[in-house]
Amino acid sequence: MDDSNRVLLINEDTILKGEITNGGRIEICGYVEGTIVGENLIVRPGGRCHGTIDVQSAEIYGTLQGEISVRQLMSVRSTGSVSGNVQYGRLAMEFGGDLTADLRNIPPTIGGDLDLAV
Repeated sequence: MDDSNRVLLINEDTILKGEITNGGRIEICGYVEGTIVGENLIVRPGGRCHGTIDVQSAEIYGTLQGEISVRQLMSVRSTGSVSGNVQYGRLAMEFGGDLTADLRNIPPTIGGDLDLAV
């Protein structure tokens, strides 16, 4: 199965404590406490997540707290709240979104062959 089609859904009546590793999309409508490693994280309205997060992209409509690393785009929507220590590649905020965090930008990396002459 192609990783881009994989979705892990944590329903609103679910409490999960532990570690999640997923190559696809992780959608949180309930509560997750622990470590999340994956490609795309979506915290839906009412969803809450607390822990160590390491993902490529994140879209936050609910609450995200902890040690957070988002290598590409982190979008905090109007209903979203993010707090903790945050590393990000790019950051987008909608009016009404809450960001109370220590922020650090992750510089982009260069892919492919690199020939540099000085």
